[in-house]
Amino acid sequence: MLTTDMDGQSYFEFQQYFRQRQGWKLASFTFFTLLLLVVVEVFAVRSMVPPVAEAILLGIAAFVLVALAALVLLHQAYRQCGVGSGSRRR
Repeated sequence: MLTTDMDGQSYFEFQQYFRQRQGWKLASFTFFTLLLLVVVEVFAVRSMVPPVAEAILLGIAAFVLVALAALVLLHQAYRQCGVGSGSRRR
C-alpha cells in the first residue's frame, strides 16, 4: 500500500512486488485456461478420434500437468526465499 512516508526506494520495491504478483496471476490464469482446453479436448473429443490421436492428446495432457506441478513448485520456492517481498511489505 502506498503511504506518504515512502521514499523512492520503497516506492520502487512496492511497484516491483505489485508487478510480480500481477505476473503470477496472469501466468496462472493462462496456464489453467490452457489446461482446461486440453482436458476438454481429451475427454470431450475422445470418442471422435482414433487411438493414436488419443494417446497423443493424453501425452500433451501429461506434459501440461507436469509443467503445472513445476510452476507450482517454482512459485512456492520463490515465495519461501522471499525475493521481492522485502521487509517493508505492508
